[in-house]
Amino acid sequence: MFLIGYTDKPETLEGQSTRELNSLRDNIVNGPLDGGKLTSESDLSLDGHPGLRLFIVKNRIYQTIATVTSTDKSKQPAALKILDTFKLLSEEQVNALLSKKVEEATPPALPQFPAPNRTKTDVADKGLKGKVKSVATESARISESVTGARRPLLVDTFDENGNFVKRISYNYRDHPREVTVYGFLDGSRVSNSKTIKYEYNPPPLAPPADSKPKTAKLDPRFTNRFKYDYDLIGRLAESSMYGNDGSLRVRYTYKYTDGQKEEVAYDGDGKVLSKYLYTVDDKGIETAREAYDIKDAKVTERASYKYEFDAQGNWIKRTTLIAVTKDGKTDMVERSVNYRTITYF
Repeated sequence: MFLIGYTDKPETLEGQSTRELNSLRDNIVNGPLDGGKLTSESDLSLDGHPGLRLFIVKNRIYQTIATVTSTDKSKQPAALKILDTFKLLSEEQVNALLSKKVEEATPPALPQFPAPNRTKTDVADKGLKGKVKSVATESARISESVTGARRPLLVDTFDENGNFVKRISYNYRDHPREVTVYGFLDGSRVSNSKTIKYEYNPPPLAPPADSKPKTAKLDPRFTNRFKYDYDLIGRLAESSMYGNDGSLRVRYTYKYTDGQKEEVAYDGDGKVLSKYLYTVDDKGIETAREAYDIKDAKVTERASYKYEFDAQGNWIKRTTLIAVTKDGKTDMVERSVNYRTITYF
């Protein structure tokens, strides 16, 4: 029997590899084997990483185990030969495999013409300036003034007319999670999405026992349809997303007063999902945010933002500070930072 797996730890282990490996070895011998006996061991390495068929690479422990019974000792050389095939992929090899997954998951391109008349483009609705071609967004946590590693969130692509063309979103393991393409059908903005599957994905949830199968006719050409409404001076007032069965999935409303913007999200039944109040400067940049409890309308969180901008006036670094109250004193504490890498036509 063969067992190949890995465990991720919150911190790197390479500085304590000997102690950690010995502990893991002892757990295997004295644990599941119920009083097993260690007859021999030899030091190995995997691309320079020490191991005993248990290899430590940064914060990850790889386990490669073969179980051979005492009556099948003649099979041990063959089992070891199989274990010797285990190898680490280089960063270039991993990126190539992920790029292939994205390529295979990308739905066929949707029509870009004819595009309906619209007050603003997708680029403008997102507050972007200039002939933006793509925006890659990353995030990092800040703990005790130390900024963690940058992790990918989204890669958005636009055409020269400022219309959304494609989005790649990432999962909790920093792997591409979903690919969405955008276009126009029957005078409406639509999208088509496909999720990328990995071996570590959890099994799909079973529908509730009392759920009824949907009878609405689905439009196979797209996944979602979008509708936008603007106020008299061209600001986005409402955006709605419908499924390909025609049902309303989510709706956002935006209200503007001097120096403020209110954003409320509703589900398809009209239930409030979230409510935020933003403070904006004279350029429309959000400088602060308040989150509200949807039940009693109390403020649940206060935040402010610090920015760095590129030559076009688009922010490329945004630091979020959260209000933290301790011993009756409230301070704004840095908690996260978002980075944007923007390319232009």
